[in-house]
Amino acid sequence: MLFLFFLYKNQTKLEKLNLTLFEYGLDLPVHEREVQSIAECLPFDPQFPVSWLNVDGSHQAEILEEIGNQLDIHPLILEDILDPGQRPKLDVLDHYIFIEINMLLWNQDHARIEAEQVSMLLGKNYLVTFQ
Repeated sequence: MLFLFFLYKNQTKLEKLNLTLFEYGLDLPVHEREVQSIAECLPFDPQFPVSWLNVDGSHQAEILEEIGNQLDIHPLILEDILDPGQRPKLDVLDHYIFIEINMLLWNQDHARIEAEQVSMLLGKNYLVTFQ
């Protein structure tokens, strides 16, 4: 997946990256924590039946590549996540489902509706969201 880094290296935004991990199960309370790196949360902790990693500020190719390597995400899916101009879509793959949608937001300062891309990887016992 090295080509992904080179493809988007010049387009990488230097926005603050926030990683939030939610872990929970039927009889377990929700465990929420901010993590500083992908290595802190992947692979997911098997003591929690469900893990949700929210990546806010997903236009950093190095971080996306690290997630892709850990979860075996196809390079073309990673490209779609990095490209904010993608149309909404749903791809069902062998071990995960990829969903890309536009989230609508009201911009009070400009009195208009704006769209933000949200990408989701739904696998067995995990969800990873990118915005």
